[in-house]
Amino acid sequence: MKQTMSDVYRQKALYDAQFLYELSLATNKSLDPRVCANEFLKVLLSKKKLEFGAVWVNKNAKSDTANAFTPLASIPIDYKSYSVFNPDKKVKFDKNYAYTIIKNGGVHAVFRLSDYGFLELFSSRYKENLSSKKLNQIQEVIEQFAKSLEGSISYKLLKKEIKERERVEKALLRSENKYKDLVEQAGDIIYRTDLKGYITFVNDSALKIMGGKKKDYIGKHFLKFVREDYKDQILNFYQSQFEKKNRISTLEFPAITKTGEELWLTQKARVLLDSSKNEVFGFAAIARDITQNVHARIALKRSEEKFRGIIENMNLGLLEVDLDQNILFANKSFCKISGYSQDELINKNASILLKAHENSSNLEMLESEIKKRTSGESGAYELQIVNKNGEKKWVLISGAPVYDNAGNITGSIGIHLDITEQKMARDQILSRQKKLESIVSTSPESVFILDENERVIECNDKASSLFCDNPKKESNLISKIIPERYSSIHKIGIGSILSQKDQKIEVDVINKYKEEIAAEIRASSFTFEGKNHYSVFIKDITLEKQTKINLERALKKQRELNELKSKFVSMTSHEFRTPLTTIRSNIELLSYHIANYPENPKINKNIERIGNELNRITNLMDDILTIGRIESGKIKTTFKLTDISYTSKKMIEASFKSSTKGLNVELKIIGDQRNISTDESIFSHIISNLLGNAIKYTLTNKSPILTIDYTNPQEVVCNIEDFGIGIPEQDLPNLFDSFFRASNVQNITGTGLGLAIVKQFTQLINASISVESEKDKGSTFSLVIPG
Repeated sequence: MKQTMSDVYRQKALYDAQFLYELSLATNKSLDPRVCANEFLKVLLSKKKLEFGAVWVNKNAKSDTANAFTPLASIPIDYKSYSVFNPDKKVKFDKNYAYTIIKNGGVHAVFRLSDYGFLELFSSRYKENLSSKKLNQIQEVIEQFAKSLEGSISYKLLKKEIKERERVEKALLRSENKYKDLVEQAGDIIYRTDLKGYITFVNDSALKIMGGKKKDYIGKHFLKFVREDYKDQILNFYQSQFEKKNRISTLEFPAITKTGEELWLTQKARVLLDSSKNEVFGFAAIARDITQNVHARIALKRSEEKFRGIIENMNLGLLEVDLDQNILFANKSFCKISGYSQDELINKNASILLKAHENSSNLEMLESEIKKRTSGESGAYELQIVNKNGEKKWVLISGAPVYDNAGNITGSIGIHLDITEQKMARDQILSRQKKLESIVSTSPESVFILDENERVIECNDKASSLFCDNPKKESNLISKIIPERYSSIHKIGIGSILSQKDQKIEVDVINKYKEEIAAEIRASSFTFEGKNHYSVFIKDITLEKQTKINLERALKKQRELNELKSKFVSMTSHEFRTPLTTIRSNIELLSYHIANYPENPKINKNIERIGNELNRITNLMDDILTIGRIESGKIKTTFKLTDISYTSKKMIEASFKSSTKGLNVELKIIGDQRNISTDESIFSHIISNLLGNAIKYTLTNKSPILTIDYTNPQEVVCNIEDFGIGIPEQDLPNLFDSFFRASNVQNITGTGLGLAIVKQFTQLINASISVESEKDKGSTFSLVIPG
């Protein structure tokens, strides 16, 4: 246990009492230091015939300065007339019982009395008595006096200490009893442990809080009642306290009660010290239940983290400023809006960073809002700012004052919503609205806005000029401008509007000049301010209807001409076929008869030329007939699953295995073959035409290539590549027109209808065709078929 002051005084007093008793026997019988000093001075002054003697003591003096001491005894009593001890004088000695002689209107001798005082002697009449030689003789007596005086002072102090100790012991006893009562009745847990942590004492409050009886705790290690995950941490903490010799420490930890309930305790532990051995023998601890505080603190922390997370991650910028508009806090969203980092914003003035646009009304509004915050008002306003990059942004600011605990306004906080896009959109809407108003006002149609009772509330200039100078003053204007014979149609139209269906009708209407004109009326309903409204558009279609009638007449005549053309082409082609067939038969007969006569090369050459031209005319008639059939819609398509690779291979073997030029067609297949839905006959015609052209316009010995590509699951691509004369770039746009031939075909025969037929055939099978070509390097035609 800690050694008390009483114990210290007791030990010292016993030692002083023994020493004083032994010294008193040898020197002086008086135990009063004042009496002792007076008696000593009387004898000394009388024996040495000195005028003045004084004893000065101050046991707590830290220096030898004169003003540090007080007189214990003096002869005569009026020591001020003789003494050299005053604030302006200093008397210093070594550690021995030495003395010094001071001349000051007389002779003073000052002896050091151990470590607690001085003996001062004075004589002006007998200087020889104060000489060093004389004084040396009494030095031993003075030393003995010093010892005797010291014993007298010690005895007096001992008596005082004994009385003080008795008083302290009584007070201590009362304090201990009071302490025991306080410990047992305290609301906190109080317990003691030995040096190893085993509990040696526990109060009643601990049993009330933790449950159980004292036997459940005495002799148990205190860590047994600590939550498992905290045991190592607490053990290390108290070991560190012991090693660092910290007398008192405080720690919070979760404890487990007798019933298994978890409590949070704040514990103050004190090291118990054995004063006699100066050794630690245990710990005393006071623990208070702070479960509610901890739970509240955890809840508060979670709440703070929650709201901090909301503040940091919300899309709204948050800015807090003091009364001088210096920034105290800015969240991430505000940094994003302003373009500045948090370090760049904190402690900066918001008026510099959030510069309002150079606009006097804007600046006045900002100053007005700041005044409102400082006077305790909240509010919202729009402000244009300039961010770090110099970009102008519009923000909607909702501001409110910030108060301290005393209710004083310390600044303001603002929530900033970036409304730049909304502002731009709003401006665009306003601009669009103005444009729409301009369009409506200048529209060639008459526009009416009606309320649910069909009264005109808005109309454009066209409506005023056509139907009424002031339609807003007319009630049921729409009913008045529709002739009576169309009243039922009008009612049906309004009924459709009321059922939220758009309605469009064509009727004759009556203008303000009482003239009937053909009109198209379109109407639709909409809701405005919770009420049904109708928009009505009346278009004067008199000229349009007349134009439509004229156009229908023209189209009818065109269809008749097309039918006549188709019949003419068909008739002409058939009429041509009869003489052509007769001519072909006679040419063949003539060739047969000439074969029986001697060979005449000139006649044979003419007959061959006639045959070639006859074939050319026949092919031309076939192409014209085909185009006529396509235009008249007489060619029907038959779609079925077709293996176009197999079809192409058969066609090549039958028609292009060995041409007159000695060229063959190379067939390549890419990807996995599959059947596709198409018209096999039309497909064969397209490929045959394209391969025929490829051979016809190839003047080299390099054969064309047909590549069928199945890699795309949505389509099949057929590429016909030749290495012929190519097609000039300026001819490519017109390549598929009827009777068009490229400018570089020279004397190569052709009708100019083949590719036109190919183009129309690709449309019939829902395919597409394109061409890439370079003059003198060849061409590639690509046929893309769905599937």
